[in-house]
Amino acid sequence: MSIMKQKILYAITVIVILAVVLVGFAYFSPVGKWICGPCGCFGDECGGGGYVPNSCSDSDGGLVYTTKGAVSGYSSGYYYNIADFCRSDSGITEYYCQGTKYKSVTAANCSGSTPNCVCGACIDCKCSDGTRCKTCSTNKPKYCDASYSSCNPISLIDKCSICGCPSATPICNADGTCSAACRCSDGTPCNSCAITDANKPKWCDSTGNWVLSQCSAPHNCPCPAGQACNAVTGVCVSAPCHCSDGTLCGSCSSVNKPSWCDASGNLIANQCGPTRHNCVCSVNQTCNAATGACV
Repeated sequence: MSIMKQKILYAITVIVILAVVLVGFAYFSPVGKWICGPCGCFGDECGGGGYVPNSCSDSDGGLVYTTKGAVSGYSSGYYYNIADFCRSDSGITEYYCQGTKYKSVTAANCSGSTPNCVCGACIDCKCSDGTRCKTCSTNKPKYCDASYSSCNPISLIDKCSICGCPSATPICNADGTCSAACRCSDGTPCNSCAITDANKPKWCDSTGNWVLSQCSAPHNCPCPAGQACNAVTGVCVSAPCHCSDGTLCGSCSSVNKPSWCDASGNLIANQCGPTRHNCVCSVNQTCNAATGACV
């Protein structure tokens, strides 16, 4: 082997050994490491070496429980960004920097004038009307809503299932609101038959809407005066006109002879003879045509 070839081989060997040493140092370094990525492990293509030392920055300036902060920086070459968070309604985990490393207090609790943990900070949690979080307002059915696990705005919401309803609007609805006592348009209470002839035989349902034709089972709502129920259709129809003795309107009575049952259901006495309605007399009686009475 020529001397030139030996020099070239020696130079390559030295370069390989130096590269291994440098990469090993970067990987096991206690303060940082080389970052391998789109710019390569040395980062020269990105404008200056890829070595990043350990670092830590705290956005809220340290152990400040009343402000949600976050620590960020590099640890062993890897970037991190970790925010303070609530463990419960009063428990908080607070991150802070100690030198170039981040630390955390995981067993802290909010107390004193800021007893509530919401969205990673200890606060005095109240709604706009002064109601404390997670309690009912004096203005029913309002509830001061807040969640330690989210950062949604603290707000008053309708929640009659917990807070109840005022006396003027006693009905608790599924959406949390309250409404007046349920009634249909004529004042009939919900879940009952119509109270006015104009709406009989309707049924007022649980939502204050009318259900038609309910004179038959299961609701058996009554018909208006002078009408009868068709049990098949549930519709009220005009009832046959009768007088008090059962005589059909427009005919002579067979019970109270010689009376006539008029179109209004009234019994008209003394109606025998051709000048009247020719109602017949009882056995052994004759008609006095002049008076219309049977004698």
